[in-house]
Amino acid sequence: ALLHQIIDKGSVCSWYQAMHGGKVYVILFCAVVRGDWQENMARSLQNETEGRRMRFKEKVTIVTGGARGIGRAIALSFAKEGSQVIILDSLEKDAENVVKEIESAGGRAAVMKVEATKGEEVQTVIRKIVAKWGRIDILVNNIGWVETMAGAVPFLETDEALWRKSLDLNLLVPMRFCHAVLPYMVKQRYGR
Repeated sequence: ALLHQIIDKGSVCSWYQAMHGGKVYVILFCAVVRGDWQENMARSLQNETEGRRMRFKEKVTIVTGGARGIGRAIALSFAKEGSQVIILDSLEKDAENVVKEIESAGGRAAVMKVEATKGEEVQTVIRKIVAKWGRIDILVNNIGWVETMAGAVPFLETDEALWRKSLDLNLLVPMRFCHAVLPYMVKQRYGR
């Protein structure tokens, strides 16, 4: 439901297929189309009334890839709903800016740098989170990658190395995080 709110507020995720010069391009677009929405999200954190029910108050939420774009919007949304947000990203400076944004609006957030393609790093950062915050209630697997983010690459010009990188970031990374987090959620008999 939270992601639907983000999408309703102006995010677009869609596939686009085009043919140009005899080459077929398949592009995944994920972007916030109304630039004012992200700034308004941060301001709305400050404008929350004390009596409003917060759906995720006292919950510990991990947002992978929360330093920019949709991940940033997800982190802001969970903070707005009272969650302690932990942003896991390799873009540490951008993630720290999101944390500052959340904290300046009265929310609670932290950032931990992680190279998500390395299983032992994922396991280690999850252990550190549990040691510091005592639990993990929500995991948002937001990390993703498409070669077309840097510019369209025709499929016929791709190779197995690119496919492996795409599979690692879009399939194996979420599996690594789920595998690392689920034992704690099972033990606490709660998790989303």
